[in-house]
Amino acid sequence: MEVPAKKSKVLLAQIVATKGLQGELKLKVFTEYPLSILDYELFTDKNIPLKIIKGYIHKNVVVVKILGVTTIEEAQDLIGSQIFTNRESMPDTEEETFYYVDLIGLKVLNSKNDQIGSILAINNYGAGDFLEIKKLDGSTEAILFTKQNVPTVAIKDGYIKINDINYVDLEDSESSNNS
Repeated sequence: MEVPAKKSKVLLAQIVATKGLQGELKLKVFTEYPLSILDYELFTDKNIPLKIIKGYIHKNVVVVKILGVTTIEEAQDLIGSQIFTNRESMPDTEEETFYYVDLIGLKVLNSKNDQIGSILAINNYGAGDFLEIKKLDGSTEAILFTKQNVPTVAIKDGYIKINDINYVDLEDSESSNNS
């Protein structure tokens, strides 16, 4: 399997722990249907291909057996690894549902259709998704990704449109947190 360029990778899960002595792994899965992870070609953040040979839900995680991982020691070496698939293998999304990877790099237009920057990242700190915007002047700001703040998402046209809102200045908040 050829590992894709960064833009076309979709994060599906993270390996969080081992289970048992036979090399099973516990995954925190980020998909709507956790067992759907069994349907994809997978690779780690270190570009190591993974083949899941069985999986099941146990409490709030998915437990998997990966081809070639047969001992607890081998499994422990994978803890913390992120698991990705190719963007092209993911199903199309419903209206107003987006993969983060599809949003990164889009132009950000204001309500007057002037470009003010581009989407640098999407983060979620527990209060919802935030779009991190790299502004044309080089500064970085974030907005809560809601329909009210972002009324237009035109992925095929390469832009989003935002309403006039109050930004969170990431550089100021980072320096005040370090004081």
